[in-house]
This record gives sequence, C-alpha cells and structure tokens, in this order.
Amino acid sequence: MRTRTAGIVLLATALLLAGCTAEPQPAPSEPSVPAPSASPTGAPDATGAAPPASAAPLVVPEPVEGEVGRTVYTVEGPDGVPESRTEILAVPAAGVAYSAEGMCVAAQPGARFGFEVTTAGEDDSGRVLLSVDDVCRGVGLLQSSVVLDAVPVQISLTSTDGISDAWVRVFPTDAP
Repeated sequence: MRTRTAGIVLLATALLLAGCTAEPQPAPSEPSVPAPSASPTGAPDATGAAPPASAAPLVVPEPVEGEVGRTVYTVEGPDGVPESRTEILAVPAAGVAYSAEGMCVAAQPGARFGFEVTTAGEDDSGRVLLSVDDVCRGVGLLQSSVVLDAVPVQISLTSTDGISDAWVRVFPTDAP
C-alpha cells in the first residue's frame, strides 16, 4: 500500500511539473509568402524588439511568369559558409512595371536586410535601378516597384548582417 501511495504522489508531481515551464513556448509556425505590402511586416513588441525568428525554414516562392531574376541567401551554406545564389531568368520588357520583393528572417534583433537591382547589360552595367534597405523584423517582407528598360538586371544583396535566410525576386507587377 505504501508503494502504491508513493507511486501516485510521484505521478502527480511529475504531471504537475510537466505542465510548468519557465517561459511559454510559442506554437511552431511556417513562414509563407504573405500578401504584398508596402513595408516590412512583423511589428515590434512593446519594448521595440523584433519578434524572434521562426525555426521553420524560409519558403522561397516558385517563379512566376515574366520573372526576370531572383537571389536566395542562407547563412548556413555548404561547409558553414554563407551562400547566395542568383538566377537571371529573363530580360525585362521595356516600360513594364516590375515589383522587387524580398523576404528575410532576422537572426538578431535590429538586423538590416538590403538589396539592389542594377543593370547587367553589355553596354549598360552597374546602374542602380532600385535600392531597398530596412530592418528585418522577425520574418519580414520588403517590397518596392520600378519600371525597367529592356536590359538584363542583377539582384545584389547589400546588407545581410544578422540575417539567417532571405530571398529577393523581380517580377512583373501584374503577374498572377
């Protein structure tokens, strides 16, 4: 009888302790491609600190019709070295409005994420068409638009300190 009572007390204590933790654990969430916005998403808390980055990997969207290029960055590349991959998919159509959209995951509060879209043509190379730089708040989306010439473009990351993962793409504003 004494063993049975001790077992019940131990079981009750274990159940009570299992329900107590030092801090509440957030439910895991998967970042997805949010609806376009004019500025970064992910509001700071009352202290002004960015929300913590999600442990889930950043989801890179599939290319859309007319997309001209994209860059994908991860701080955990092969051999532990940061990696950035850029794809030039097409030459922009002259006079068409394009959206430049980037998503980042901040590994540190206050981390900045920046990118530039520049010309990459044989006779027109390095001219900055668009430059975006802002604080990456947790998982944040940066978006801007630009009317391009019919010249290849290059997407370059200009600020990735404190960023764990990011992507940027340039596509027609009216793409589905």
